[in-house]
Amino acid sequence: MRARVWIVAVTGTVMLAGNHIDANIGDGVAVTQNSDVHLGDERGIFDPLNETSVPNGGAGLRCLLNGSVSGGLGTLTGVEGQKKFDSSCASGPKIK
Repeated sequence: MRARVWIVAVTGTVMLAGNHIDANIGDGVAVTQNSDVHLGDERGIFDPLNETSVPNGGAGLRCLLNGSVSGGLGTLTGVEGQKKFDSSCASGPKIK
């Protein structure tokens, strides 16, 4: 299964766990415009980590324009690496 996730909702909050996010043309997951995403947690059976088998065309996870991200990356990746955060992304260092 291929999934393209682009979070654009203003002040939206999303739980994104247990997905196979593969072979997208751009980023696997992009978080932007004051949205918040909680990725899976390696300790949780109800919110497992996301996986990538075939790298995405951009970054595995990109955060910009005041986005916020927490949780674990799992194997989420892309040709530009696992993650790319701009200076306005609040939670870059909190990613496991």
